[in-house]
Amino acid sequence: MMTWLLRTPDQRDEHGEIGTRRPVPPTINGRPAMRRRRGRAAVAAVAASALGLLLSAAASQAHDFWLDPGSFTPAQSPVTISLRVGDTFPGEPFPRDPTHLERFVVAGPRGVATVGGRPGWDPAGYAPLTGAGVHVVGYLSTRQRIVAAGTVFDGYVTKEALGDVIVTRAAVKAPEAPVRELFTRCAKSLVSFGDPRAGGGDVALGLPLELVAETNPYTAAPGQTIVVRLLHRGEPLAGATVSARNPARPDMRLVQRTDSDGRAAFRLPQGGFWLVRAIHMLPSSRDSGADWESLWASLTFAVSSGNPSE
Repeated sequence: MMTWLLRTPDQRDEHGEIGTRRPVPPTINGRPAMRRRRGRAAVAAVAASALGLLLSAAASQAHDFWLDPGSFTPAQSPVTISLRVGDTFPGEPFPRDPTHLERFVVAGPRGVATVGGRPGWDPAGYAPLTGAGVHVVGYLSTRQRIVAAGTVFDGYVTKEALGDVIVTRAAVKAPEAPVRELFTRCAKSLVSFGDPRAGGGDVALGLPLELVAETNPYTAAPGQTIVVRLLHRGEPLAGATVSARNPARPDMRLVQRTDSDGRAAFRLPQGGFWLVRAIHMLPSSRDSGADWESLWASLTFAVSSGNPSE
């Protein structure tokens, strides 16, 4: 069955039109679902496709996942929140999927509210903004299972510089054997409504892995330092790799290691949209049916193009 997507007035399609409806085909793990075919050939094709999806899933899982507000400085409430997945900007839409969603909230100067939305739609939610100041939108996925060829898994943990995992995997006798993994997405976005100095600011939402901006990006300017803190189940995570990217400079990737207090400092060279992200991976418990469990944290915000004090 085809799902219809309603674009809200602050969104334009590829032709620049607003308020239009377009069909969104059913998806499996963010990929278009195949139409049903009959007979033995269909069963074989589905089985082969499922196996291929499982063994190549690490490539999909290794993609970044982030929140993309309709505006980082909206003039009215609510603000639309889209989910994006991919290695490059602007990323692919990830429609709201209740089977992937654990929590979707927004915290503002006047408290915490649920980010509502309709299954299968992009934008995935509508965040109510309560009072002037910085609001924090948080998204927590359910734990998802994935199986990847060992060589593919090793490639992505090497790319992400997950040192402890690399050392452990180096001692495995059959590195090509499939690797079973559980993963959880922990995405946040900062939205400024009215005067960014009026109240609010980034706060910990209790996500399993969480980036918290200790510097208000909406009162900063390009060239100033933005400090973020990485928390694992509420505690500072030291020695983790944190990176920052800006779509205006796709070739640039700023990388820092967290200090003993879980902090990483970035001197962001330009304004506009920024995506900060981190990954933490640990051996999974024996009763989980998986070998590893990973947590993916992301934080998006915008930095003014000029000095706000001027």
